[in-house]
Order: sequence, then C-alpha cells, then structure tokens
Amino acid sequence: MDGSSANCNMISHFGGNLDANNLKCSFAHPEDNEPVFLFLDACHMLKLVRNVLADKGVLVDHQGRSIKWSYIVELQSLQTQEGLCAGNRLHERHIQWQ
Repeated sequence: MDGSSANCNMISHFGGNLDANNLKCSFAHPEDNEPVFLFLDACHMLKLVRNVLADKGVLVDHQGRSIKWSYIVELQSLQTQEGLCAGNRLHERHIQWQ
C-alpha cells in the first residue's frame, strides 16, 4: 500500500504498527488465523522521497548531513554528457518527473 493517512489508519485498525521501535506488521485473518502482512509499497515510497527531495532541494539525515537534489541532477547530466548508462537506471524522466 502507499503511505496515505487512510492506509496508515487501517494498519492501526488491524492492530499493526509500522513504527521501527514497536513493529507489528501482520495480523491473524479472522477466518483461518493465517497471518496477513501489512507493508508499504517500497517503489511508491521511494518516489515520494524523490518528490520531496526535488521539491525541497535539500534534506538532512539523522547525522546532520545534507542530501541534495542537485547531486542527482548533476549525476544524470554527467551520464548524458558521457553517453553512460550506469546501473542506477537514472534518466531524464526521473529529473523531470513533474
């Protein structure tokens, strides 16, 4: 699922918790008690992080280090100039995502 507030509320409703300090990512199915797992869609969450980074320009990690959107733009530009197709699969569409 994506990280919308409705989906996060649903996780809580089913007794789950995605907080790293209190992780509970499954609940028992009411019919057969088999576990049903709750998790966020990693690809969608990465796109959300990309969008925030592009919008804000700079994020700061837990150690106070800057994570800059300009680094990604510069990497894509270098790859284009050099004719590289690196394993990161970074393309112009990722920079011009809007």
